[in-house]
Formats: sequence, structure tokens, C-alpha cells
Amino acid sequence: MTKQCKQCSKTFQISSDDQTFYQKISVPEPTLCPDCRSQRRLVWRNERSLYSRQCDLCHKPIISLYRANSPYTVYCYACWYSDQWNGSDYAREIDWQRSFFDQFKELQLRVPRLSAFMVNNENCEYTNGTLGCKDCYMIFASDHNENCMYSYGIFSSVTTLDVLSGKNCELCYDCIGCTNCFNVRYSEDASNCNTAYFLLDCKGCGDCFMSYGLHNRNYVWKNEQLTEAEYKERLAKTQLGSTQTIKRLKADFKELKKKHTFKYYHGQNNDNFSGDYLERCHNTWQSFECYEIDNCKFITHGNQIKDCYDGYMNVDQCELGYELVGSVGAYNTKFAAACYTGSYSYYIDSCKQVKNVFGCIGLQNQQYCILNKQYSEQEYCITRDKLIKQMSAIGEYGEFFPVSCSPFTYNETAAMDSFPLSQTDVVNRGWNWHTPPDKQQRFSSYRLPDTIDKVEDDVLENFLTCEQCQTFYKIIPAELRLYREHIIPVPRQCFNCRHAGRLQQHTQRSLWQRQCMCTRPPGQAAGVAGAAQPEHGHGGLCQNNFETAYSTDSITIVYCEDCYNKTIV
Repeated sequence: MTKQCKQCSKTFQISSDDQTFYQKISVPEPTLCPDCRSQRRLVWRNERSLYSRQCDLCHKPIISLYRANSPYTVYCYACWYSDQWNGSDYAREIDWQRSFFDQFKELQLRVPRLSAFMVNNENCEYTNGTLGCKDCYMIFASDHNENCMYSYGIFSSVTTLDVLSGKNCELCYDCIGCTNCFNVRYSEDASNCNTAYFLLDCKGCGDCFMSYGLHNRNYVWKNEQLTEAEYKERLAKTQLGSTQTIKRLKADFKELKKKHTFKYYHGQNNDNFSGDYLERCHNTWQSFECYEIDNCKFITHGNQIKDCYDGYMNVDQCELGYELVGSVGAYNTKFAAACYTGSYSYYIDSCKQVKNVFGCIGLQNQQYCILNKQYSEQEYCITRDKLIKQMSAIGEYGEFFPVSCSPFTYNETAAMDSFPLSQTDVVNRGWNWHTPPDKQQRFSSYRLPDTIDKVEDDVLENFLTCEQCQTFYKIIPAELRLYREHIIPVPRQCFNCRHAGRLQQHTQRSLWQRQCMCTRPPGQAAGVAGAAQPEHGHGGLCQNNFETAYSTDSITIVYCEDCYNKTIV
């Protein structure tokens, strides 16, 4: 079935499998295209905008997702989870003459909100979306890490800095999409590698430099095999602690990427799927950065979930979920933001272990509530069904919360990363934009030396000016200590600009239909470092087609999985 998006007017498809899912969970078919639905969800994810303010209950200074002048009541972690307040105290009656979403927004403005999303952390004040972390600083959407800084989407990693999407890494720096790596720097899509620099799509490699497409190799320099002595001699002559040297090497690495042949997606051990950065996924479609998900579609950052559609950051056994943002262990839950181990619930925000609730905010361990008001089981079912009927009649039921209900402004959220808009565009759509207070433009007089060995301790006492956006940023002691110990030059850009640069190198969360670009005729031998390749089984252009996150206007050379595996030997 073809439908037209009511927001952007583009057409989109609803398959028979989609229709079966919507009928199974009793929701109407979507009226927005997948991209517009994703954008609407992402407006609920302020992941990296942090502010200093006070807790509105204990009045202690805290770091929060909410500005000091935010209209919301904000509690620190200890106060929000304490018994000093109860979400039921803010209960309200349903006004059957008004929009449900308008009433929900009014409830939002009354119920206290959690300052940031941090669970079971130790010394991780300047983080958000973190679980089980220790001694971390400025990491986001990341779990089970220790002594990590300036990273996004990292898991089970130690002493790792400036990484986007990493897992089981230690002593890694400025990497994208790396797993099970030790002491790897300036690399992309490396796995099981150690003591290496500027690697691209390499597996099981050690002591390699500026190379691509290597499997189980050692002492390779720019895809040239060296002896151990030759490799170490070249490495010793490379000033890895110099900012100018690293800039030059990054430019060389950018050119190197143009030579490499890429598999059409990143991941392994999947079947019946489409998307990118997927591992152990089954019957999963148009999904990105997911691990062990089953029978899902339109999911980003999913981990061990099944039978879910339209989700962002859904983890730990979520099942039968629809339009969920930041949900953990939710079952048969629809239209929810920050939902923890709840079930059979609709339109909830910041709730934990709730069951059979509708339109509730800030409830814990409660059931049979609507707009935070307690009902009997029978009253709840009757009232819920009546409310669904009324919302359906005016086109509200089946839609995720409108952007106007988000507690954040557009440019504070992850939507700005994936769907960037100008302030004018945002305002013209009737959405909110945050303009920071005017500040006198100033530039730091402090000048960083080119090499890390020349940087003095006084750098900790000064503000530095980002060479890209001209904002001030600071170097903290633990950070400087790591730069010195591992001979890494002090960064010349602020974290936001460094993060934005890594996002630009990462594939988009969109798919294009493409054909394999392999044109290798039978019998031709080539390959990495001159290695012979097996037969590709086709003459002329390979006829395999696929969906890929590499756009049709990209210069990237993209192969199907079979041709890629026979090329990278």
C-alpha cells in the first residue's frame, strides 16, 4: 500500500507484514513516513546538551538536561527516586472537551522530571544516557564503561576517548565503529585489532598503519607488508604527538578511503534484514546500530528486543513495542518516552514499573491510572477505551506525542544531528528553538604547542578556543594525563565539533537501492597487497542488488557480500 506523508508529502510504503503488525497491536496505520516519524521521536532525546542548575527539591547544584530557566520542575537522581513525592499527587481529571495532548502537556509542566538519565554510575556527573559506568566524563548513550571520555554509543570499554559506536575497547582514541580493540587510534570499522593507527575495515590485525581491508595481518604499512624491524623503524620516525602530523595523516586517510571496496552494510551473523551496523539480527528491516533483535522494523539503537516497530534506544527484552523512545524491558507498550520495565501501557513519559496506565508521567510501581489519576481496574478499562475512541475520532490516537510536547527545543536534541534544520525552518513549523544568551565574542590568548611533550600544566587553567566554531572549551587533568601517557596531541576542536566530524564520517540512517559495483572478470587475480582472489562467479558487472546506507551519489565502491568476501582476502 502506498501512502502520502502528511508532514513532508513524500510517498511511503506499508507492506502486508506492516499491516499485520499494526492489527496485532491494535493501532492504526501511520500517517507519517518513516523519516518524519523518526524525527518526531528524536525530538525527545536531548543527549548531549547539559546545563548547571539546582535540584528543585533539595536545592543542591546538579548537571541537568534542563536549563535553569526551563518551565519544568527538575529533581536530582536521589530526590526523584525518593519517597518525598508521588506522581499521583499531580493527578487530573480528563476533560472530554479538549485535546488529550494538550492535557498531557499541562501535566508535564507539573510533574517533577529526572535531571538526567544515569543509572548505577559512580563519579559520572557529566554524562547522560549511561548505565553502570565509573569515572567517566562527557560520554552519552553508553553503558558499562570505565575511565572513558568524550564518546557516544560506547559499551563495555575502558580508558577510551573520542569514540563513536565502540564496544569492548581499551585505550582507543578517535575511532568509529570499532569493537574488541586495544590501543587503536584514528580508525574506522576495525575489530579484534591492537596497537594500530589509521585502520579501515580491518579484522584481527596488530601493529599496522594506514591500511585498509586487512584480515589477520601484522606489520603492514599502507597495505605494504614489512618486517617487524622495518615497521618499528617507520613508526619511530612518525611524530604521533604532533598536531600537524596527525592533520596530514588524517588527510591521507581520507584519500585512502576512496580506494577501498566496502561491503554494502556493516555487520555480521544476520538473516532477512536491511539496515546498517547490525549484528545477530533476524527478520529485521530498515534498522540501524542494533544487536540481537528479532522481527523488528524502523529501530535505531536496539539491543535484545523483539516484535517492535518504530523505536529509538529500546533495550533489554522490550517486546511488542511501538513508537518507543528510551525504553528498557517494556512489554506491549505503545507511545512512550523513558519507560522502564512497564507493560500494557499507552502514552507514558518517565515511568518505571507501571502496568495498565494511559497518559501518565513520573509514576512508579502503579497501575490502572490515566493522567496520573488512580482508577479501579473496571473503571480504567472503560475510561481507557472511551479515551482511545475519542482520540481516534480527532486523529490523535496512533500518533506519537507531537513535537510541541517534547520537553526540549529542537536544536538541543538528537533530531538536530539526523535531521538538521535552521532556526527559521524550526520556528516556521511551530517548533521550539533555544537561543543561548548573547555573550561577548572573545578569543583565548593561550596558544597550544604543536606537540604534546611541549604542553605545560597551565593548559588546565586556561580556556581554549575551538578552531572550528570559536567557542571555549577546557582540558581536564585526567584527559591531559592520558594525552601525555599515550603521546596524543591536545585536540584543537571542542567536543561538539569533534563529535559532529565523526557523525559526518558515519553512514546515514537511510537506505538506497543499489547494484554491486564489482566488475572483476573470471580468473583475474589481484587483492590486498597482491594476494590472489578466488573466482567471483560472474563476468562483467555483478547483478546482485541490495539496500545500503551508502547513497547513490556516494563515490564509495560498494560490493555485495559475496564479492566483498572474495575481494578482501
